[in-house]
Formats: sequence, structure tokens, C-alpha cells
Amino acid sequence: MRQISQGLSLIPSGLLKKPYDTMRAQDTTEVKATRIHPSRKADFPNHVSGWLICASVLLLSLMSAGKTLAYPDSLQAHLLIESQQALFNDRFDQADSLAEKLRRIDPDDPGGYFAGAVSLLARMFDYEEEYLVDSFKLWIDRTAALARQRIDSGVDSHTAAWMYNYVGNAKSYRSLYESRFGSFTGALRGAISARNSFEEGIDQDSTAYDLYLGLGLYHYWKSAKAGFLRTVGLFKNEMDKGIAELRLATDSSLVSCESARNALIWIWLDREQYDSTITVSREMAQRYSDGKVFLWPLAEAYYKQKMYDSAATVYERIRDKLLRRPGNFFNLIEVDHKLVTCRDKQDCFDDARELARRALEYFDRVPDKIAREKRSEMNFIRRLSK
Repeated sequence: MRQISQGLSLIPSGLLKKPYDTMRAQDTTEVKATRIHPSRKADFPNHVSGWLICASVLLLSLMSAGKTLAYPDSLQAHLLIESQQALFNDRFDQADSLAEKLRRIDPDDPGGYFAGAVSLLARMFDYEEEYLVDSFKLWIDRTAALARQRIDSGVDSHTAAWMYNYVGNAKSYRSLYESRFGSFTGALRGAISARNSFEEGIDQDSTAYDLYLGLGLYHYWKSAKAGFLRTVGLFKNEMDKGIAELRLATDSSLVSCESARNALIWIWLDREQYDSTITVSREMAQRYSDGKVFLWPLAEAYYKQKMYDSAATVYERIRDKLLRRPGNFFNLIEVDHKLVTCRDKQDCFDDARELARRALEYFDRVPDKIAREKRSEMNFIRRLSK
């Protein structure tokens, strides 16, 4: 499952201390302008609306410091937060409606167009189908154009930083689209260009902490995936720097708290820190119980730990949700392959055969393109069904 691991998102829950403490010893890179609000370190009860805590704490902190937060205003932040809450719960229509409300409030603000573009890309990733591409490109291009217009109009430095954040995010999501449906070259070019925009935003206002989400993602994954290019010195190893920036975004950003936390979950998984992955993924999956976003890394971490019963339980939850909208069956094949593999590794061959035969029921409806892409998994399932 290819997950969207960044974006404007949003609900601060109390940070789980253990995973961050284990990471803290490894994060030696300093990030400038670090500010962590003391009240943000508390563990908040689940029944309290997270977005309200995030907005109110940050607004009060800024007001008490004598600084007025001009952009985004409280209503814009509220709607951006609700839009991302909807996406974490796979409520795409609700997210679309909230993005439309943002556009009605201010047709010249990039926020509503960006929220709409993110919703469209999230839907395409969820279905694994490139069927909303024209609308996505329209909204993402509109986001960048409106943001640049505001920069050129001579807005204050704080607002300019946010506009650079939108420009950078527009490029990042273009890159993310290219990585799944387009070319690697296009994805790489877009990611580098996005980094430049985020850095320009930091130059405008280094306390616009949402910018560190994009920078952190770039610095970590550029380094992690560089491989030989990093070894020969063409790319610097900035993984620790990226982690530090993401932790800063988690602690201090206005609307990117949960996206940064989601990004850290996938980094922990990449670094084989499975206990941290499981702890935070499980918490977030409970908070967003209608969605699949946090179930994927939770299941994968259990699987990597060879905790096959726990992995199978989570994969069954994902499967139940996928059956409501199977799309082109890409993700359903992935889940069924993992379910059959879990039982096979436990030598539960009868269970594995039953699960494989269940998967065969939809194989004749899989599009040819997906069948070619998932040939190995489908052949394994067919073999175990006999």
C-alpha cells in the first residue's frame, strides 16, 4: 500500500514519550528556532477534540508572547484540521466538502485548493487508480499560483512563509503523484524543487513550524533512498536531520502535528524500530478507527516482528474496510497475500488454503494491468489454494 505520508494534518494528541525518547538519543542534528510549547507535552484524553487543543494552545501561546497570528486565521485552521481528520478516517466526501467551504470563504486563498487536491490524491491512492488526475493537477497548480501571487503582493513575512509552504507542498504532492503514477525523474525533480520552497519559507519566518514537515520528509527519505549515491558522497546523509525536523513539526506546528507523527511512524518502520511503530500506530488507529492509514504500518510492524496472529488480525481489519471500495483490487491482493503468508509461516496450511481460496473469488475481476503488477502475489495465492 502506497501511503501519503505528508500533508497538512493535524490533530495533536499527547505525545507518547517512550518512542520519542528512544529516538531522541539518536537525533544529534540541531534544528534552528526550536520551540516546544510546554503545554503540548501533556497526554490529552481521547474524548477531547484534538484540533481544538492544537489551535487553542498555539493561539494562546502566541498571544501571550505578544505576537498576533495573522495567517491562517482560526476558521481556516479549523477547517484544514477537520479536512485532514476526515481523510484519516477515509471520509473523502466530507473532506471534499470542507475544502469547498474553504474556497467559498476566500476564493483567492490557496488553502482550499490545496485541501481539495490532497483529498483527490488520497482517494486515488486509496483506490490505486489514476482517475481524478485532471482535477488533482488543476487544484495543485491553482494552489501554487495563488500562493505565488500573495508572495509577489508583498505580504508580511509570516504570511509569506505560509505561502512558500503551500508552494512547497504543491510541488511535494506533484512529486508524490509522479512517484506512483508517473516517472521517477519527475518525482525526484519535484522533491528537490519543493525543498527549495520550504527553505525559502524558513528564511521568511523560522517559527512557521509547519514548514519543517516538508523539509524533514525530504531530508530523511532523500538520504534513506540514495543508497550508492550517498555512499560515494553525491548525497549527504541527513536522516538524523530529517527526523529532528519532523519531531519539531510534531511538537510545534499549527496544522501539521499528525502528518509529522504519521511520517515518523513510517520512518520507525524503515529503521526497524518496530516497538515504536506499533505503539504509536495502535494509538492513532484507535483515534481514527474508520480509516486504514495507521493500520497499514501497524500490520507491517507486527509482520516484521513475526507476530503473525497480531498481523493477521490487523490485516483482516484492513480487508474488511477495503471490501467496501475494492477499487482495482491492488490493495486487496496485497492484504490477502499477507494473510495467506502469515498462516503459511505458522504452518497452518489448512487456514492458509482457506484464505487463498477466498481470495480467488475476485481474481477474475482484477484488471490486466494490476494482474501483471501483482503477478507474484497472485501466483503465490493460487499455489497455496491447492
